[in-house]
Amino acid sequence: MLFDGKALSAWVAMDGSPTRWVVKDGYMECVSGSGYVRTLQNFGDCQLHIEWCAPTPVEGEGQGRGNSGFFSA
Repeated sequence: MLFDGKALSAWVAMDGSPTRWVVKDGYMECVSGSGYVRTLQNFGDCQLHIEWCAPTPVEGEGQGRGNSGFFSA
């Protein structure tokens, strides 16, 4: 399990340093200026379940329009 809703022990900043993201009400929340996070684990083929919220209606510029929230390498 990558995220249990309580701790970010499986996550680091992209450079490998501890992430500055926080856990809030059972979800991961990005702190302004903290950048992306990545897992400490590597994976091959897998089934991934992700949930996120998109703004309705979509308005504004940049991140205000929503964010995919997921990148894969």
